[in-house]
Amino acid sequence: MPLLTPANIDAFMDDNIVKTPTDISNADIPYADAANKLVWARLLSAAASILVNPKAGGQVWYIDFMDAGAAAHDPEAFLIYWVEYEANGAGTATWLGNDSQMMFTALMSGCSFGLGSATLAGVRAAHVNSMAVSATGLPDAAQKQHQHQKLVTLNVTAKVVTLDEYMPGAFDTAVKTTPFGYRPQLTGGKMPSGGGRINTPSMSLPWKFYWQKYRQQGKNHTLLSVTQHAGGVF
Repeated sequence: MPLLTPANIDAFMDDNIVKTPTDISNADIPYADAANKLVWARLLSAAASILVNPKAGGQVWYIDFMDAGAAAHDPEAFLIYWVEYEANGAGTATWLGNDSQMMFTALMSGCSFGLGSATLAGVRAAHVNSMAVSATGLPDAAQKQHQHQKLVTLNVTAKVVTLDEYMPGAFDTAVKTTPFGYRPQLTGGKMPSGGGRINTPSMSLPWKFYWQKYRQQGKNHTLLSVTQHAGGVF
């Protein structure tokens, strides 16, 4: 099993498909810190799944949650923020701060993702879905508006990422996305500024948020793209 880190997550997601838990109840997640939505995870091979267009030895993986005791004995365990999801639920805003540099949430294929105003300390995020209000059973304008109102209630509309951005064009039920985020560094180093680079000894680089898009047809999976839709101070 590979160890996922903030240093390699960009390259790993470009070469591999990573699937996240979708049907798990939030109450069953073995949080290390439930208040801050921090959970230990590992990558397990989806052995029955085939990556049709592998790059650099890539394959299909899935994120498996672990309790803190098991993670302590697994050198490939990594700590993540988990932005909770509940089908047709009100949503939960999660603070993405300094306790982990990586974030995941359930797959998105019609949901909306909202972010509050980013600061050097972090940003609040939420993943919402309102499929129940769709007149067709497929994402439509009523669903999108209902999801937006949930994000307004949660005060996370500084940046909203909808289906129109992460899956533009005709809706395809076989296409899914894995949203993920990471913080390049917590403190120290350099960051871009005015065409140059400045020292940042006590600053954190902002969170960056991506959507990995893939097509699933039976056991066959095709990696389509990995696109950044949010990041920096917005």
